[in-house]
Amino acid sequence: MIHWRLTSLQYEAAFFAMERDRLPYPTWNALRADSDADLGRQRREAIDTLLPRVDDDLARLLHTLAEPQVRVHVHGRIDDEQGAQLRGYAGFGSSVAAVAIQDPDPQPGASGELTVSLCSPRQAILLLARILPEERPGRHEIAALKSELDIEPDWVGGWNRPPTPRARVESFFSRPRTGWGEVLCYPGPFLDNRTHGVQGFLWMDFLRDGRYYIREDDSGYTATPMGHDQFVDHVDSIVWRVRELGAKSASVT
Repeated sequence: MIHWRLTSLQYEAAFFAMERDRLPYPTWNALRADSDADLGRQRREAIDTLLPRVDDDLARLLHTLAEPQVRVHVHGRIDDEQGAQLRGYAGFGSSVAAVAIQDPDPQPGASGELTVSLCSPRQAILLLARILPEERPGRHEIAALKSELDIEPDWVGGWNRPPTPRARVESFFSRPRTGWGEVLCYPGPFLDNRTHGVQGFLWMDFLRDGRYYIREDDSGYTATPMGHDQFVDHVDSIVWRVRELGAKSASVT
């Protein structure tokens, strides 16, 4: 595994040099330019500072970030005084992966520096998992079908009337949270806002409880306890699924 540190401007300029007009979500660079000419000058200066560091490994990393077979985006927020955002992106090739982890923004309107890494696919998933703060798995589990949310449960009378599935779901998710975020996995490079083939899940940390894997689909809601190892397994699973679906789609076309 090889690591480099880049400013957000160097990172953005590298993608611009590869003819990319946007950065992979959720990484970003705070543009501060008086004009297009000023922005072009800043990018050229950033590239000039980066060129002496470019070797075969860094070139391979940048290519894998820009032209992945599969890509994973991790974005979250910690509910503390700073409200720090968590930003990570990984591109996966056939046998190598590249990861960009962005530091929390140093102040409003300013973008943090990045650590970019060239590594194996497994190491990439482990690096993404480290973005999340340590948290124990939650202590509960909930599953509900959307078609049954308002069905009244069996009740034989008395004061303790059981809640409907909707009430249980709303009670579960309305609790105070200390952090939350999403993991999204797509096939191919990030060329536009297309969402075809996306797989993903949410994670939520609840106060005095723990972390949960959250999944909503057309049929219902699922929330299960999730620790570090389960997070790694879930990401590994969606990367595998998206890669397999992409391979099948390519064979059909």
